[in-house]
Amino acid sequence: NQGDLLFYAGTRVWFGPQSGIVYNRLHQATPNGDSLMGEAWYNEMVILPFPGDSNLYYIISIKSLRSALSGVYFSVFDMLAAGGMGDIVQKNIRLSNFYTWDAMTAVRHANGRDWWVITREFIDTLFTGGNRFHIFLINPSGVFETIQSIGLPRYEQIGNLSISQQGDRLLFTSIRGLIALFDFDRCTGTLSNQVIIDQQDTDVAYWGSCFSPSGERIYISTNSEEGYLYQN
Repeated sequence: NQGDLLFYAGTRVWFGPQSGIVYNRLHQATPNGDSLMGEAWYNEMVILPFPGDSNLYYIISIKSLRSALSGVYFSVFDMLAAGGMGDIVQKNIRLSNFYTWDAMTAVRHANGRDWWVITREFIDTLFTGGNRFHIFLINPSGVFETIQSIGLPRYEQIGNLSISQQGDRLLFTSIRGLIALFDFDRCTGTLSNQVIIDQQDTDVAYWGSCFSPSGERIYISTNSEEGYLYQN
């Protein structure tokens, strides 16, 4: 609440599918904070306050791409552990088993306490793919999953998901030429009203995405030999 560093986490290249590591506020690796799920991709980890307990935090992570370990996981960080420096007290609890995109985002529930986490399923069907979003509700009772099929199917597994600061819109980009905008209901966790901003079948490398603070504009960057930043 005061803007102080509490802890941080990330994944590392060349460390395999459990490359995640957690550091405390003194930039020291925590005793039990190694080997979290994740493989040094781009959008595979978020940290969220634990609803109903100010000392606990969820670390939600995904194992992207095709693997027996693919899916969504959580670990729990306790600020009171390790003599008050904090440490992982639950690690790599599997929430769901499916091939995931390298894309994940989170937004606070309309009740101001709970959270929504959104990721997308990779369906390995050439030229069609799938359109299933996996939406997780985090509340004091635990983590609960729903699946929603909406929008254009897309065969790819690299992209980005962004939520507006108002929490009412979701932006989905695919490295393979798709920019799609959805309405999002923070009360029910429901996506609706897809708007296609661009649709191509080539590797145009749409990559990063975000909303302006007002939510009136979107920004898309490309990861290509000549990078571009688009405003809409």
